[in-house]
Amino acid sequence: MPVSDVIHRALGELGVCTPLYVQEIADMLIDDFAPAGRVELIARYATPIPVLCMQGLLGMDQRYSAGVGQAVPALVGGQSRYPDRAAASLHRLMGQLVEEKAADPGPDLVSWMLHYNPGGRPDDLAGRLYELLLSIAASAVSMVSGRLLLELPDARRVGSPRRNGGAGPFRLIETEGALALLISDTAVERLLDRLPDIQLRLPAEDVDRAPGGLPRELEAAFWPVRMPCLGPEADYRYLPEPSFTVAPPGHHERRRRRG
Repeated sequence: MPVSDVIHRALGELGVCTPLYVQEIADMLIDDFAPAGRVELIARYATPIPVLCMQGLLGMDQRYSAGVGQAVPALVGGQSRYPDRAAASLHRLMGQLVEEKAADPGPDLVSWMLHYNPGGRPDDLAGRLYELLLSIAASAVSMVSGRLLLELPDARRVGSPRRNGGAGPFRLIETEGALALLISDTAVERLLDRLPDIQLRLPAEDVDRAPGGLPRELEAAFWPVRMPCLGPEADYRYLPEPSFTVAPPGHHERRRRRG
């Protein structure tokens, strides 16, 4: 089976809780800057949220956080001084991820891809995962930053109409574009819901933009939000527990045989 078909079948295993999972990650990011009353939205929100979402959906644990968190923004942003180094690092991590999921499947997209293509070459899947991760991250960053530029009011357009009707009913995810859209829509709606008074600190026409028209930076301000103080006994997690799918059939049996 072509790897593209395998990925589409795996995407179809994402369930109705996927938007809630994205929302949890959005809350983690918002909680981090909410007390400050100001934020640069590209670096602190639009860029990290699809990267973190994809790390969770692909089944990466905290060991992958630093490597993926550096490589993907460097490659998506196109501003890395060492793109070859970032690409090589990300290829290596994808190969490692496929190898680990083949040995120990879990509730994630990579395990479903392996399930639907049991005879496939691991290096082919790793290469496609590399492309999938960069494609969805780039699309989602563009959609989040573009929508925020259009929808957030500024000093000259305070009170301008803003769409905030929620994410709507869940639709089956069958393509990479659908997943990128789900991530971006959920991210924007959650930000507007959590910080309803947020606005750009510069007029939209004065925002520095890349050649394609998307903003390079989006400085925003809002009324500071005090967050509850969490004690040392709080359950700090790298990412929310997976709630977007289940593990492929047979993974419990495989674990029993290894034990």
